[in-house]
Amino acid sequence: MENHRAPRTLVISALLMLILLVPLSYYSTRFFNEANENRNINEIVALEVARVNGSELIELDVQRMQDRLNMIATIRTNIPLRYDQVTLLQKSIATNLQKPVALKVNQILAEQFDPLIPPTFTPTVQFTHTPTQTPTATLTPTPIPTATFTLTPTAGLVQTANGTLPPLKLYQSPGGPVIGQILRKQTLVLLYERLELNGLIWVNVMDSEGRIGWVPEMYLYFITATPEQ
Repeated sequence: MENHRAPRTLVISALLMLILLVPLSYYSTRFFNEANENRNINEIVALEVARVNGSELIELDVQRMQDRLNMIATIRTNIPLRYDQVTLLQKSIATNLQKPVALKVNQILAEQFDPLIPPTFTPTVQFTHTPTQTPTATLTPTPIPTATFTLTPTAGLVQTANGTLPPLKLYQSPGGPVIGQILRKQTLVLLYERLELNGLIWVNVMDSEGRIGWVPEMYLYFITATPEQ
């Protein structure tokens, strides 16, 4: 009878291929699952970060521990996040992922320019006619806005007006970046500097959180003044 057994070398090659295929399949499946999980984590974290002051997720580093996920999130925001906001962010991420999460947030403060009165620098052109009927152009540039600083005699307390006004904001400088929001009828400390820019009077104030900035004087009314020493 003829021997129909496979050659020994073919059997050994098949066994080696099977030995290599099992761990390769395991790690390929694990890599695929981790990639899907990382994509899901990034989407959830980006969504929850956007809900906090309209912030933006720039980078996310995730380390898997036995009992939790360690996250380091780098975000861009125009209003610094408080400790309680970061705590709520961590809780919402953990709730969505159904896993314990340890979160560390690195903030990149981005300035947002929102001037009340945008300056215009467009020159105007006027034509005049000479007796020879040769037109000449005279350029009259728009004057450059100038700011005038003055000092108030003493510091005191002021309050924002109560009425149908646009949302009040605290500016880092007159017409500069916004650093906070101001509520109606909120009490502020009036500091010593006043500034006139484009016909609008700005005053230097400090809010209850200790932030110092500028607001238009027309939205405030005087309450008390600190007696001079």
